[in-house]
Amino acid sequence: MFLQARVRTIMLLCSAFFSVCALDSSSQIHAADAANLPELADKFVSKIMASNLPTPASGKLRVGVFAFANKSGKYPKTDFGPLGQVIQGQVESSLRKSLGQSPLAGKYSVLTAVPGLQDVFETANLDPQGIYSGTVTSVRSLLNSANIQVAIIGRFDFDSVTEISGNNARDAKVTVTVILPSTDFTVELTVQPLDILTQAGSGQISQPDPGSLTGTNSNGASPKYSVKMFWKSDENKPDSDASSWTSIPLEIATNPNSELYSVFFLKLTKATHKGKRYKIQLANKGVSQTFGDATDTLLDADRLVAAAVILDGVNSFYQDTGLIDSSGNPVAGPVVRHPSLVTKWILTAPGRALQPSPNNVVGYPNGRKWTPVNGTPAMNTSVGQDTEGARIGLGVDQRLLNGNFISPGGLGGSVQDIRGFQKNSNFADAFVFGDAAGSIAEGVGITNDVGLIAVHFYEELLPIHTPSAPSNSAAGTLPGQELKNTVFKVKVRLEPNPTEVWRIFYRYEDEVLPLNLNLQPVN
Repeated sequence: MFLQARVRTIMLLCSAFFSVCALDSSSQIHAADAANLPELADKFVSKIMASNLPTPASGKLRVGVFAFANKSGKYPKTDFGPLGQVIQGQVESSLRKSLGQSPLAGKYSVLTAVPGLQDVFETANLDPQGIYSGTVTSVRSLLNSANIQVAIIGRFDFDSVTEISGNNARDAKVTVTVILPSTDFTVELTVQPLDILTQAGSGQISQPDPGSLTGTNSNGASPKYSVKMFWKSDENKPDSDASSWTSIPLEIATNPNSELYSVFFLKLTKATHKGKRYKIQLANKGVSQTFGDATDTLLDADRLVAAAVILDGVNSFYQDTGLIDSSGNPVAGPVVRHPSLVTKWILTAPGRALQPSPNNVVGYPNGRKWTPVNGTPAMNTSVGQDTEGARIGLGVDQRLLNGNFISPGGLGGSVQDIRGFQKNSNFADAFVFGDAAGSIAEGVGITNDVGLIAVHFYEELLPIHTPSAPSNSAAGTLPGQELKNTVFKVKVRLEPNPTEVWRIFYRYEDEVLPLNLNLQPVN
């Protein structure tokens, strides 16, 4: 079962774009700080939409949303992670939506990265690096050659996330330069660092800490959730037969002086694993709190958890790419978005499960509603937040839509096996260990995050307390054979920040790992 994000999702990264320019500009626009990247993107787009975008006399103006990079115009793989492509995708998606709801609807064509910007530059035999190294005049000339009338180019004001973390913690400034046919302007906004550090892959910020007394056990195992990896060792047995799968042990870096401290590693053997299917098993251990109020305790013990599972930077659910097929229908495919906004997998408490029940609404126990409780105001009291951080449309006394709780006992729905990229409500493309050159990430032009599996756990937002704060190779994944895998959609409120993030680097045995990681098994 899963949560369905409702806003169209678009991919926005050209693998050829690795730098960003320092462009001169004719005006400055400043706005208040943003708490996270989706909010930042929306504020950028709001400023862009308020800048009196020109209305073309005929046809459409083509818009290219180019990659966001660090201050030096680079994407350091171990330090930046998918940060640049996440904010780039959010800006493109927000811009597409805003244009569609404005008088300029139908007047602009927002290009996706692949296909789109990459095809434009390749067809015209143009070097996209010129976008990042020239003056506004030279960049506008290059855009004209590519038949792109509007360019949106972003950068952060730091080279490494260490510049905004730890003792150096500060808000980050992000600059977007917008080049129009006859003018240009720059939008500068600041964003709180926590979400940036989470997306950039800072282990100290979002990984379970192997030395923490309150966060995890000393062996790196989380007290609340588990992530396990298995490969399909016997294809003659059905997937439902546990003996057809063999566990692949995880190890965790325990050297606190390493930049990869508390990051997980999965060591693969080409002879054994390459070309084989695999699955990711998620579990909610059912750890809950005891409150002074019995209803609070009951709600927390029954709390749902949503997991965003992202492989090589690509979400494990295919979603609307923003493209239209020859029949005018939306095209679903691999997407890259902020983890809080992607379609997620649902975990219940042990012994509980969800079953589909179209249009069914589940309320809170004992008449609980979204009103101040014990003197603590509930967040978003009338609507809450769905998987996109948007208005969910649930009433103050409504907890769940389109599903129903059952109590089958045992593990129930607390454990989920993720076997592939979910294409629709009935089928998935199997996860297969392969080479980076054939990975699904390369297929959509996104290669800087290949070899990384990330799982972001978001807890259900309940009317009991304020939202929680986040706790602190060349291998790749191929889409394999089609699998029967039935899922259904539900709606539920979620906390805006993940309570835990697991990052797993998976590598073949011939790839050199950083020294001094002090890897230890995760039990």
